[in-house]
Amino acid sequence: MDKMMRTYRYRAYPNRKTEDALWRAFEDYAKPWCNALAERHRRSDAFQRVLEPALEAERDAQGRELTERESKAVVHRIGQVHGGPITTYKGQQYQHVRKREHPEFSRYDAQSLQQVLVELDGSWKSWQALKQRGDATAQRPGQKHKLHWVTYRQTGWRLEGNKLYLRGLGALRLRLHRPIEGRICTVTITHRPGRRWYVSFACDRGAAPGLVKGRGAVHIWFPEGLFLRDSDGGQLDYPAWYVKEIKTLRRLSRSLSRKQPAPGEPPSRRRREVLHTLRKTHQRIANRREHDLWHLAGYYAEGYSRVTVASRPVKKSIRYTLDSKKARALCDASYGRFLTMLGQKCREFGTELLVKETLSCLERNEYNEVAAIKEIKPLLWRTRRSLKHPQAGRLQSLASRYERLANTRPC
Repeated sequence: MDKMMRTYRYRAYPNRKTEDALWRAFEDYAKPWCNALAERHRRSDAFQRVLEPALEAERDAQGRELTERESKAVVHRIGQVHGGPITTYKGQQYQHVRKREHPEFSRYDAQSLQQVLVELDGSWKSWQALKQRGDATAQRPGQKHKLHWVTYRQTGWRLEGNKLYLRGLGALRLRLHRPIEGRICTVTITHRPGRRWYVSFACDRGAAPGLVKGRGAVHIWFPEGLFLRDSDGGQLDYPAWYVKEIKTLRRLSRSLSRKQPAPGEPPSRRRREVLHTLRKTHQRIANRREHDLWHLAGYYAEGYSRVTVASRPVKKSIRYTLDSKKARALCDASYGRFLTMLGQKCREFGTELLVKETLSCLERNEYNEVAAIKEIKPLLWRTRRSLKHPQAGRLQSLASRYERLANTRPC
């Protein structure tokens, strides 16, 4: 069976000495990233300059367009003669982190240095995959002045109580708000905007549980005007975390724009303070959004045996967020993040997850009718109770709910 991985993230509080050591490590760890990336760019560009004429000559010789198999044969032949692009981090790029060639890395853990090349390899392959799919916005991984994370594997770290000791860096105090379950595979120290430090433990919790039956099924789709709606009558409006903080963001942005530094002068203390507050506000909005989506995904994964969800709708580019209420609401609609969390939760609780590209009009109308029937039963009971003890606010709320049910239109 497949393994079930779980990541536990905790807030970390390094002292001044450890924090300075971490910042120096971030700058040092960026050197192998930049050197390995430059070598990948150089090898890839040189290979493309040789490959294009070879493919053109082969097409002229055949008198037609090459098949995929023939193109791969040409690529393989050119790679054997001239040396192909770097496709893996093993062997070819370990010279960038060998301590006998780079004595400045002697104080750091060897596996954590190798992990930088692993992360670069993943970023490079992601860019290649997007490029092959025709994504015009795909960009190559770029150079970094400093990293904002460092990952340890089996060695270089030690956890004792709420203290995490790192080789060559120092100790961090952790806020262990929940126990760590499973075998720890990697430890990642991350710095986030707002002077916040986090430690993430990626743990192997053993085999994933099998599918659980007997908890019913639910269908989820994303209608226009709502974040989601399910076949049991439940519906959820767009989260309003961004909307609630829009005034604070506007005030901080205007204050930051007024504190421009003079040409050639460093930013003032007031500008740094406002920038720090603005970053904390954005981080608070993102944390609240993640919290809501995580618990919403857990509700469906734990309460049902099978969840059928429509793929996320095509979101238009968000513009004019200060003037358009719909655009503001879409800022908190993280459909892709919700589907990712739902998949993680379903795997944890043994729930079957089915993702459909689109729901047909017949299915959508059927789900709307079932949801309306399930919603109208408690609504009728509340109506009878309100008529016995009439109150203006309660009657107005019931009227709005009846109006919403009446406005549910078929496809």
